[in-house]
Amino acid sequence: MKVMKYIPTQCYCASLICLLLMMASNVYADKYDKEFEKNKRNHHLQVKDSLYLYTFIATAKLEGKADIQKDYTWYYNNSLHTTRGNYSGKFLNGDFIKYYSYTHGMAEKGTFKEGLKVGPWYTWAEDGSILTYTEYKKGKCNGKYKEYADSSKLIKEGRFKNDLKSGTWYNYSPKGDLQQLSSYKKDKKNGKYIEYVDGRKVLKGKYKNSQKKGFWKTYGKTGKLLSLTQYKNGDKNGLCIEKDSLGQKERVCWYKKGKLNGKCKKYKDGKVISVEKYKDGKLVPEKKKEEKVAPKKDNGKKGKTKKEKTKQNKN
Repeated sequence: MKVMKYIPTQCYCASLICLLLMMASNVYADKYDKEFEKNKRNHHLQVKDSLYLYTFIATAKLEGKADIQKDYTWYYNNSLHTTRGNYSGKFLNGDFIKYYSYTHGMAEKGTFKEGLKVGPWYTWAEDGSILTYTEYKKGKCNGKYKEYADSSKLIKEGRFKNDLKSGTWYNYSPKGDLQQLSSYKKDKKNGKYIEYVDGRKVLKGKYKNSQKKGFWKTYGKTGKLLSLTQYKNGDKNGLCIEKDSLGQKERVCWYKKGKLNGKCKKYKDGKVISVEKYKDGKLVPEKKKEEKVAPKKDNGKKGKTKKEKTKQNKN
């Protein structure tokens, strides 16, 4: 016969309460762990090397696929890395600041999104003067670009489109004078090009795929035209006129594929003083004219025959 042990009702209640408390505790712990992991995805970090101190936010996971054409910046083993097309470790996501180690002044500032630069980015010299301003979109230069030197003086500005120069770009002297104007399309010079010295135009022409085309002009100090040269595919091809400071012609030549080809005339006081002929860049020597011997005139008189000469001698 089995003996049944009596267990008081209070014990059942206590056991049930403990079980419910444990279950509630586990549910709360799971919820807390998930929330903790969610918040733990963003890491506010600092990295230091011999030159710079970096502060940034790193994220553990990339939502989506890496683009083989883009540069990703990521954090691993207490250092930052940049690679094309992929990453390892935690990629940067959020505000980024780079400081100079000794002066603690800012060297660079911008924003990352999933390891790619976005929005405006700035760089500074150690004295605090600005060096560059660049606009980014999905890791590529897209928008305005400005470059500075000599205590924040603007020396270059233009626009990028997908990391390539686009539209009109300007270069300036330290005094702020415009030095160069260039038109770009897909990072190649396309369109008008002008150079300036002390505010005056000295060179003007056009490019096509970074090669000179059409007529190019140079100007003197007084603004007078000094030369007019025709180009094709980057080479002199066609007419070339050179003038002195007063605007009078000094030389008029013809070119083909970058070499003198055809007549080349030199002038002085508006008059031609010499003419040379070239072929494939080489001077063609002039042919010497042969002297023609004039025929003897007989004045209508025929020479004497042999019989006449013999008869004359007999007499």
